[in-house]
Amino acid sequence: MNPGFASDHLVCANEVGKIQPNQSIEIQICAESNFDVEFHDGVVISLPQPGFETIYSQINTAGSEMVYSVSLNSQNFVKIEQSRVEDSHLQLLDNDQDQLNQVYAGVQSSGSGSGDLGCSYAAFSLSGAKWNESFDWFYDPRGETSSRAMSRILEGLGYWQTPVNRCTGSTFSTMFKSNYLGISTSKVSRVGTTGCTGPFDGTNLVSWKNRGQNGGLGAICRNVNSNATRFTEADIVFNTYWRDSFYDYPNATACPPMEYLLVNVAAHEFGHALGLEHVENSTRQIMSRNAIYCVSDKTGLAPGDYSGLMQIYGLDTSNVPI
Repeated sequence: MNPGFASDHLVCANEVGKIQPNQSIEIQICAESNFDVEFHDGVVISLPQPGFETIYSQINTAGSEMVYSVSLNSQNFVKIEQSRVEDSHLQLLDNDQDQLNQVYAGVQSSGSGSGDLGCSYAAFSLSGAKWNESFDWFYDPRGETSSRAMSRILEGLGYWQTPVNRCTGSTFSTMFKSNYLGISTSKVSRVGTTGCTGPFDGTNLVSWKNRGQNGGLGAICRNVNSNATRFTEADIVFNTYWRDSFYDYPNATACPPMEYLLVNVAAHEFGHALGLEHVENSTRQIMSRNAIYCVSDKTGLAPGDYSGLMQIYGLDTSNVPI
């Protein structure tokens, strides 16, 4: 808490300066204030409604991911946070295939996941929020140019709807439910070119937008309630700037080096939408902070992804035979 804005002082703010890296600010704003919060790198988040929080993140090609949040409580205190944590296994992105094969061979010799490096890690991180009802969403195809894009996106969501541990083959059913409501070109995404716009309308939308070279592969804006336990909206955008790099490839074998799988990018963003955050010291998880080149990509949930999903939503026992 900034002592200059303590609750026992009759001081309020009508705006804030640019937020610096890894900075956390909490100030009281003046009644009826309405402004955008701008971060040092140009990300902009519209002030949410009282009692709500807006969280923005994007998966980058550079091997790290920024996370930004702005919340406003009923006493007009706004809390602003921005953080960046590098993936401790980032150096693997720059290794050539021979080096990667050596790493996988080491994992395989240890009996973990037949050479799948992700099978050596079981870390997961939770946002604390979840969907009390099903995650129902619309799709806006404008900007994508492939008839296979939608199938890749649905496949990525399927990782979480019908989860399979890619390392052991085990399966289970959870209480996370999702319904695809069809195509819509009239819904508005809250993912802007450089951040989250407002206000949220309670409609979940998956869409495409040219967010430029620095806009990452995908981005998501989430809205949560006042006690940060329930999602009220999650909008996902895939960046058409990079679509030639991660568009049509059905699997890692078909995908050239230095490019990405759309199915895994989609799965990563849906993971955020259902309540998972990044894992700090893991690699080859769907929820790893950095996107993985196709040359070393693995489809499906790794142990950390699998465990995190079960931790949030629990087992669905409604179809267990008696």
